[in-house]
Amino acid sequence: MTRGKTIWLMTLLTAAVMLSCEVSADTLLYAGEALTTDDSCVFSRSEEKEPDHAKLLMQYPAGSHRVDEEYRGCADFVWTFTHNSFSYTAFCDDNTKGVCPDCGDSHIHQPYQAAGTNEKGVSISAAVPLTGNDGILAEDPYIKKGIGAAEIPTILLGEAETAGEAVQLLTSIYDSQGAREGCGVLIADQKESWYVENTSGTQYLALKLNKDLFFTNPGLSVIGLIDLDDEENVHASENLIETAVDAGTFEGNETENRIDFAASYGGEETPAVDERMKAVLEYFGHEYWDGETWKEVYPLSNLDEEGSIVPLYTGIDIEKLITIQELTGFYRLPAVSGIETIQTHIFQIWSDVILEDSTAMWVSLADSRHSVFVPFYPLLTVNLYPAYTTGHVLKALDEEGSGWEESLYWACMNLGHMASVDDESDKVIAERMESLQNEIFEDYRAEQGAIVMAGSVSDWAATEGSNSMGEKVFHGALALAEELSSQ
Repeated sequence: MTRGKTIWLMTLLTAAVMLSCEVSADTLLYAGEALTTDDSCVFSRSEEKEPDHAKLLMQYPAGSHRVDEEYRGCADFVWTFTHNSFSYTAFCDDNTKGVCPDCGDSHIHQPYQAAGTNEKGVSISAAVPLTGNDGILAEDPYIKKGIGAAEIPTILLGEAETAGEAVQLLTSIYDSQGAREGCGVLIADQKESWYVENTSGTQYLALKLNKDLFFTNPGLSVIGLIDLDDEENVHASENLIETAVDAGTFEGNETENRIDFAASYGGEETPAVDERMKAVLEYFGHEYWDGETWKEVYPLSNLDEEGSIVPLYTGIDIEKLITIQELTGFYRLPAVSGIETIQTHIFQIWSDVILEDSTAMWVSLADSRHSVFVPFYPLLTVNLYPAYTTGHVLKALDEEGSGWEESLYWACMNLGHMASVDDESDKVIAERMESLQNEIFEDYRAEQGAIVMAGSVSDWAATEGSNSMGEKVFHGALALAEELSSQ
């Protein structure tokens, strides 16, 4: 066994022990189409778990779940499908061994999917893990048989025809069956985008997002002072204020039907939240006023200083329009992505094109600093490059047939572990993968030029373009790992 492989395996075992008990600290961003250079609405999220928790990108055909089918996911939540499920493309935790990596059960269900797009153009990122404060959880505890993040994409992508319908479905489940954990969920289609938060068992707040809004969630409630009378853009649980009052945690104005959701329901920020929020504001050019902190600028609100209802906003000022290159660069920051990152996705949705051309999904498996984002078109792609859909139980790197060399996740996670050995390795890998990312952007620009000439995207062109880029990334990661292992 070479020195590189030996160090990799030692790092693998050490990292798994050190990080297996850490709490996830996902980072979500949203920017409306008025804030991007290509007029796309964008939202993105990194997903974190313990290291070596493999993620795949998969396609699910229409009718994967049949009408009247009783579906039980990882826990005790049960859903009866109201129609044959729509087709969709989504992430999935790797269950190629036949046992769910999330709950350890072998009953037929879909391990946590995290994000995806269905055939109707509904895209979902679910979910940023959230928690409530002690007072609110004593009054409104999580419900053992309620819905959790592991079921949200499966149910909503399979059932909902529009973003608005998905929001109504999710909140109706909160109303009728409750939630077993806190979540921040972003749901969008060509017509509208919504953000839904719950931090307790039965109460929630859903906000319709506007085109000039920028906000981020690095792992805490981000909904500030909201006037619930804005019925067009706000959908709240019936007893939202009453529950917080009974818990003794209410902040707002009960008479005027206003609540500061984060103050009333949210838990405390962690050091990871603090570090990531600062990284967001610095990266996107927010300049603090004298004495101002991130805690004063991040919350979402629909009330101005005079107390009038206004379009949703935050105090975050970004200095220029956002590009897809800047978003991928953000998720390469050490404060945002690390060895515990198992995938990152960026959705771009255009409102002024036909449905099939409306959505691009940029995918990075494993740590984004040591991986590369590749664009897929979930409404067009006929099949996915096999390295994105292949998962194996990892054995030793020098063992024949271990399977790691067939999977993009394991190829990039391999690089991440190599990078954790020393700063020089980290620098070399990060620079090489950034160079490969730039090549993908060149390929993407060429592809977009061809689309403009053709007037639309064909199924074949979308599939061939994404798969050729995915192949380039996969073989680039394998070649770099082999080069470093031989040193």
